Amino acid sequence: MALGCRLFRLAGWMSPDHPMVLRNLPWCLVEIGETARAIEPYQRLVARYPSFVEGRLELGEALNALGRYSEAVEHLERALVESPRDARVQRPLAATLLLLNHPADARQLCGQLVEQDGRDAIAWGLLGLTFARTCAWEDAIRAYERAHELGHDSIAFQYAWTLSELDRFEEAERVLRGAIASHDGDTELRALLGSVLEEQDRHDDAERVLRDILQADPADRHARCVLAGFLASRDRLSEAAEVAAALMADMPDEATSHAAFGWVALKAGQSQDALAARPARGEAPRRRPPARPAIVRP
Repeated sequence: MALGCRLFRLAGWMSPDHPMVLRNLPWCLVEIGETARAIEPYQRLVARYPSFVEGRLELGEALNALGRYSEAVEHLERALVESPRDARVQRPLAATLLLLNHPADARQLCGQLVEQDGRDAIAWGLLGLTFARTCAWEDAIRAYERAHELGHDSIAFQYAWTLSELDRFEEAERVLRGAIASHDGDTELRALLGSVLEEQDRHDDAERVLRDILQADPADRHARCVLAGFLASRDRLSEAAEVAAALMADMPDEATSHAAFGWVALKAGQSQDALAARPARGEAPRRRPPARPAIVRP
């Protein structure tokens, strides 16, 4: 791949607007991890061929990978004009709209997707996310359940987390244990399992799950966040404060670090510190810090 990219770069120096260069150079750059450098040749591609759906789609996905979501939407929407009801475009567009906190627009696209193909597991998962974003939990669970039935493994975290929001902890545990059986290395799933076990008053089991994660990787942020909340809830405040303070020191820009620190401060009766550790803008309040926020995982 790297050799192919070098050859296309050489061809680009000699003939920058050659169709083969315009089509293949940006794709190669993305494949070798140079996504930022792919944007300019992608922009030249779609300027030269504005109706080329695949070019718009790939440019939108590249912009997404760089966190340039508004620009991504622009190109994905143009691709959808050129190819209406195209699931290849609708899915990433819906996911990007969710990242921009536009769940109603994303829901409309997801509704079209499941209407077009009722067995589109990714579409059902995205639909569940649109409902969860507006706290329509029962609708979210129905969509997640359908996605799960259709084999969308990566929706397990959101599905279980939403079940736990409705205090359906035994169901959440079943979903998590099923997913962990296939993805034992996913510490986010295991950390959420620890939280779910705690909610069922299975405190020893919960702590064992969290300590096992941290024994393998002492820096794991998901387990540290849940452990801080767990220890605070058990009135082991000095231990909780130590975990939360270390988490804040190591990851000061992570919303979950602030959530864990705030929870511990609240349990310790330090209201002002708890307020200072408020969630990031756009995050819904939680009963306690989750292992991670509900994210888009198409």
